[in-house]
Amino acid sequence: MDDLDALRLLLEPPSATLAATRMTQENVLLVEEELATCPAAPADNADDDCKNLTAHDQRLHELILRIAGNEAVLQSFTKAHCHLRLFRLDFQQPFGVQTIIEHRAIVDALIAGDEAAASAR
Repeated sequence: MDDLDALRLLLEPPSATLAATRMTQENVLLVEEELATCPAAPADNADDDCKNLTAHDQRLHELILRIAGNEAVLQSFTKAHCHLRLFRLDFQQPFGVQTIIEHRAIVDALIAGDEAAASAR
């Protein structure tokens, strides 16, 4: 798990920094639309809610990587994505709430062009 988290840290923060510099109006709409697909954390362990959160998590992270514009990073992340998120698949309420809060903060930072906040762990 440590190796997978290290890989994630090599890929995501620099990409988020770059994405923050590439936020066009179209990109703002794309990240806001994706954020709206999962406005709240699952209330319980309902499989459909958990699957929706996981799918949203994957789509948002991949969208940010696409905005950053590095196809090699996107491919690397996509190939490893299921493994990168396995350790987060404990769908207890704190996980869902934490994910939603983190996603809102990342999207806000991207829209503001705040490179440091966008790349924060």
